[in-house]
Amino acid sequence: MSQFSIEAPTLEKLRAAFRSVPIDEASLKSAVDAYVDDRRKHNVHVEQVIQEIRRVAEIEDGPIYRALYEPDLRDHARQLINRAIIWSFERYFWRNQA
Repeated sequence: MSQFSIEAPTLEKLRAAFRSVPIDEASLKSAVDAYVDDRRKHNVHVEQVIQEIRRVAEIEDGPIYRALYEPDLRDHARQLINRAIIWSFERYFWRNQA
């Protein structure tokens, strides 16, 4: 069974954002926000949401995945994943605060 309990359009949007070349951070943040909103609506705990986002970033065959194996690009890839994790945490807990 898939780690993702639902195959939502938000998951596909997230996958596409992590696979785009070059990665557009504004589009990635929008995809992360939409995915977090969807998962939160389905009562998925933040820890699982973060694991899912990290898994999509690291396992999908895209630029992040490939960069993790390139010494010159590894730090940038990890920083981008970390930003996505921070965005997801912020969205999960503070999405309605402005």
